[in-house]
Amino acid sequence: MKQQISYEINGGVEVGEVLKLYREAGLNRPQEAAKLRMMLDRATVRIAARHEGRLVGFLRAFTDACFDCYVNDLAVHPDYQGKGIGEELLKQLTGLLEEGTMLFLLTAPEAAGFYEKQQFRTFDNPRTALYKKA
Repeated sequence: MKQQISYEINGGVEVGEVLKLYREAGLNRPQEAAKLRMMLDRATVRIAARHEGRLVGFLRAFTDACFDCYVNDLAVHPDYQGKGIGEELLKQLTGLLEEGTMLFLLTAPEAAGFYEKQQFRTFDNPRTALYKKA
């Protein structure tokens, strides 16, 4: 039976649940609750993926929604990776943007393959892992 995942755009997320997800997914982010709260509050877009109320995926981004969009964080709990949640988080995000809006991000080398499958490409700079959606 396929797991039912619900997606919520700019809804309320608790700092503790995001911090826990970041840790479990291996994202190196600030551990101070006050700083993480500011990061969440100041983001233009926050998209939560939940399974039975549990936060299993999260995307945080800054955008003008018409020219460019920077994806700050995309985290999926390891138990839920490979099930299309990251892809759906990006799809939810692009649904908020005007057609042709560029998406870009920095990623860890081990996650580069995921973004390449989502049609992101690398900039020609060997010091970064910067990707841009074509």
